[in-house]
Parts: sequence; structure tokens; C-alpha cells
Amino acid sequence: MTKNTVKEIYLLRSIACLCVVLVHSITRIVELYGTEISSHQEASFMTLILLLTFGTPVFIFLSEFLLSYSYSENIPDNFVKKRVQLILYPYISMGFIYAILMTHEANKLYEGIVLRTFIFFIIRNLLFGFYRHGYFIIVIFQFYLLHLALHKYLSRTSPKRVLLVSLFINLIYLGFFNFDDPVNIPYGQFLWRGLTWGSFLSWIFYFTLGFYSGKYYEAFIEKIKHYRSKVILLPFLSMVVVVYLYLSGILTINDSKRIDIVILLQV
Repeated sequence: MTKNTVKEIYLLRSIACLCVVLVHSITRIVELYGTEISSHQEASFMTLILLLTFGTPVFIFLSEFLLSYSYSENIPDNFVKKRVQLILYPYISMGFIYAILMTHEANKLYEGIVLRTFIFFIIRNLLFGFYRHGYFIIVIFQFYLLHLALHKYLSRTSPKRVLLVSLFINLIYLGFFNFDDPVNIPYGQFLWRGLTWGSFLSWIFYFTLGFYSGKYYEAFIEKIKHYRSKVILLPFLSMVVVVYLYLSGILTINDSKRIDIVILLQV
């Protein structure tokens, strides 16, 4: 049976796209005119960027929401094959292309290590998506596989239990990377960044939230209507908390992998 189109998805997707565009536009402005703006203006720009980073988690949520809503009971036989062809193959090919470009740039500074440098960039790009925003593609693909493996289990398990456990895992995982330093081993910083950005554990709560919101869409909408005033108020309160933690220097990371962004999107 064909399901009705969820029109709200278009609005959420548009907002998320605008947030991502604004984040990179404002970041570019700060980079270009950093010497000409005051510290107060820079702090204002960076705070605005921080609040807009919720756009990336929204895409994770929407991706799983649409899967769960569209395939609430059965998954098509060509589910994996289709996504390998449309997503994984381009991801791999672009990883190689960017590795060539990165090797070319690196060779201008360090001659005689072309092959070793190329292999390093290939591994880095394919494992963690370290080219432009390739990491997001590999994260989405991980969630495709998780949906395939766990959708039956999640369907028969209490949503409250799964959401609480996934929220706990997400907070603990991000908290470790937010409040600790990279391990002091060869390529430790790259590994640290890759495990923070490219691992599904950094985004697991958004995945489970999207799954249950899509599977039980009607009940989800009724809950939103019932708690309408809280739904409107709580995001503003959580924004105050995020801004305070950032400006006070308690948590200086400025991207979507901050531990408090999970709370911001949740409310």
C-alpha cells in the first residue's frame, strides 16, 4: 500500500539545507575577513554557526525517518544493491579522485613520497570520508546497514527503552571525544577525528529517533500536538544552554558533534 507523502519533510529538509549553507558561508566570511572584524563580532558569528550545526543531525534523522516510514514492515529485496550502486560506488570513486588531488598538493611540499602519500589519502578517504563532506555519506550508509539488520528487533522492542539506551550511548561516546584529547600514537589525530565524525555511534540517537518517528508517524504527530507548548519552548531553552557552554569556555568545540547538540535536536 502506497503511503501518503509527509509534506513536513520538505520543510525540515529545506531548513536543514539552509543551515548547512549558512554554516559554510559564515565560516568562509570569518576566514576571509577575520583580521577586519572585532573579537565580539567573531564570537557572534561563531555562536551563530554553532546553533546552525543542528542541520547535519537533522539529515540523519530524516534519512532514517523516510526509511522507517516507507518500509515499516518489509524491506525490498534490492535495498542494499540499489544503495551500493547509487551511494557507495560514487563514494569510493570520489575518494580516489580526491586522493589524487590531495597527493598532488602534498607533493608540492614534500617530494619523493608520492605513492606512500597516495595510499595514506586513499585509506583515510575510504574509511572515514576525509574529503569535503564524504564522512556524511559513509555515516548514512552505515545506518542503511543498521536499518537492514535491526529493523525487526527495533519494531518489537519498547521505543522508550531503545531511545534512552541510544541517547545514553550517544552522550557517552561524544562526551569521550568532547572532553578528552587525541591519543598520542602515529596518525592519532586522524583516527580521533575519523571515529568522531565517521562512526555511527556519534549519531545513533538520531537514527533511533528517526526510526520510531517514521514507524509510528501518526502517534508521533499526536504527541507533538499534545505537547505543543513544550515543543515550541524547549528548543529555545536548550539553545541558551548550548550558547552558555560555548561562550563560557566549558565546551569550545564548534561543530555538530558536540554533546549538547544531541539535547538541542532532541527537544
